[in-house]
Amino acid sequence: MITEAKTRYGLPIRILAAQMGLCPATLRRWRRRISRREVPVGRRGQRKVKRLNLGELKERIESLGHVRKRSRGSGSLHRTYADGISRRDLDAMVRAVRQETSRNRVANTYHVSWLRPNLAWAMDDCEKTEHGAGGMLHLHNLTDLHSRYRLPPLASDCLPCGEEVAGHLQYLFERFDPPLFCKRDNGGNLNHLAVNHVLEEALVIPINSPPYRAAYNQHQRWDSSAFRLIFNYYFNTNYDILPDKSYAHYSEKFPYRFFDVTATPNHN
Repeated sequence: MITEAKTRYGLPIRILAAQMGLCPATLRRWRRRISRREVPVGRRGQRKVKRLNLGELKERIESLGHVRKRSRGSGSLHRTYADGISRRDLDAMVRAVRQETSRNRVANTYHVSWLRPNLAWAMDDCEKTEHGAGGMLHLHNLTDLHSRYRLPPLASDCLPCGEEVAGHLQYLFERFDPPLFCKRDNGGNLNHLAVNHVLEEALVIPINSPPYRAAYNQHQRWDSSAFRLIFNYYFNTNYDILPDKSYAHYSEKFPYRFFDVTATPNHN
């Protein structure tokens, strides 16, 4: 095509390159490759001349420390095999192994799945902006973990206190019947004495999520010691029990900023 345009219209290489949006040196280089019966446009980057042991490379990739989005040691691995494979191709191989490792890790993780409705509830607090006084609306939500049915929430302009949470729980227990388990985090209002009394009167087992853990799927959870105690007692398993600690929050403004009160002395 280049030779035909040059012969037919008598245009110099510089004009042809400008019309094609290319550098004249690039166009000349392509013409030389075509004259030598070579591929005019190859892959970017330095050509790899070292013979690659693919089996060994795959074993090295599988031995890397793969986490969700990173693979520790991939940089040094690329430096080792830089003469045999490009960084782009090596990253693609590492990414494929990391994704497979992540899928296997998830598949081999123990999960608790709820098979019947009204067996376990989860309660939590959230905030919605542009609602309520001062532009903030506080919601106390409860969800059935099997059906994912949202029970009627408790809404107010401020974070519901422990007595309000307890009264709302009592209302829901009378309307829907109490579940066997109730999952909650370590917020002070969710662990209030009034809340514990309502749960105890209804024979509901509270399950607290461990503090300072990443966000989790409410429908599947395994870290709580309550689950481990139940499985050890009823199913003769031997799971380790997490440390028994108690936490409190600093103020109602920061209800999820906890501090350990397990060993706090009683000054009364």
